[in-house]
Amino acid sequence: MQNINTDQILIIGMGVTGVSILNYLSSRCRKISIYDKNKSLDQLKEIGRNHKIENYFWNDINEIPFENFDCVALSPGIKLDNNIQAKLKKNRVAIINDLYFLAKEINDNNCKLIGVTGTNGKTTTCSLLKFFLTEYGINTEAVGNIGKPVLDIFPNKNLEVLIVELSSFQLEINNDLKFHVGVTLNISEDHLDRYEKFKDYVEAKKNLHRQSIKKIINYDDPNLHDWYDKDTTSLSLLFKEDCPDYYVSKLRNKTLIQDKKDFLLDVSAMTLKGNHNVFNIMAAVAAIRLIFPKFDFTKIALEKFNAIPHRLEWVRNIKGIDFYNDSKATNIASSIAAVKSFPNKKIHLIVGGDSKNQSLEPLREIVGNNVLTLALIGKDAKLFQEKFSNIKNLSIKNCGAMDTAVKFVYAQAKKGQIILLAPACASTDMYKNYMARGDDFTNNVHLLT
Repeated sequence: MQNINTDQILIIGMGVTGVSILNYLSSRCRKISIYDKNKSLDQLKEIGRNHKIENYFWNDINEIPFENFDCVALSPGIKLDNNIQAKLKKNRVAIINDLYFLAKEINDNNCKLIGVTGTNGKTTTCSLLKFFLTEYGINTEAVGNIGKPVLDIFPNKNLEVLIVELSSFQLEINNDLKFHVGVTLNISEDHLDRYEKFKDYVEAKKNLHRQSIKKIINYDDPNLHDWYDKDTTSLSLLFKEDCPDYYVSKLRNKTLIQDKKDFLLDVSAMTLKGNHNVFNIMAAVAAIRLIFPKFDFTKIALEKFNAIPHRLEWVRNIKGIDFYNDSKATNIASSIAAVKSFPNKKIHLIVGGDSKNQSLEPLREIVGNNVLTLALIGKDAKLFQEKFSNIKNLSIKNCGAMDTAVKFVYAQAKKGQIILLAPACASTDMYKNYMARGDDFTNNVHLLT
């Protein structure tokens, strides 16, 4: 394990994760300093009120005397520019994150570690893993990008399985974690406002694969094909003779997950919509069976699993029109998956926000099939309008705000059709986060009569 001196540490970014790192280090580190460009000195002092803080920094990051620190701990999502990175390297200041401390805590005990990454589906898969394991009586926690900081689990000395949802931002930074199982669900264009090239994003995701003893990949994703090796379990929505270990089959009205041996699980009782969610269930099942080969899924009431808020969440039905909130669809691929979840329905779609330099072309191909209306919101609405305006029989309008968008699509919709918020974009141009955007949609839906 890499041994980094953390006697004098600077925590950069005092959001949820930064505060979690501070709480963890308070009794373990001699000198702690904190920095956040988006907070005032008074706000930082309030955060550090119950801790012994050496220095507070809140102005220009370039003015920080990095040479005075042994290391910096980064919160997820914060990217240091090249000048800062060069300064840290020159002064031999290590860059770490909360995963470094997790490795020190977890690698030497009997807790099984499952890592989950991918562009889409991470939170749902982690939630499924926790549901299955907890229902079976196994002491389990799900942490990381799912919302609970990884260091908040300590002390839980009886933990048997730890599930860690991992973003590319977390995986960029080297750590010594060794995962018993690493799951990569998919990789598609995202965060291209952060990464210069798509391959840089892929490489960050691949770090989980490199750090895992047993690996699971989506064999339907061409970006993952060359990751396959003898320690890899492959998944597909279709049976393939050449490779996949698990696949999905249909029997009458049943949805079945099976392997090429004798495993068969009917998951029809689960209420999650869309093939992408069937895949997420299959990924969770495969991961559990790699750790617990005799795990009996028939002892679990599958219908007890509830859909996660803002992820293809049914809101209400008005006059035969169903409203769905998929605000977590923050990229093109996830928006496409949401639309494909209703193959036999006519859809009125709300999209827009910060498109993060993604190509809109793949969504255009889907919209041309069963989408009747496109309501646009957010800063990149004009990009969508330019790209989609010449699609035949598509009603399109730049609505600006959510309330206008909801009223517009409702006026277009008829009984038996779907109104879907699947923005294909980040939310931060208009909202604090995707949850606030989803809540705004839901609130406006409930105002309709």
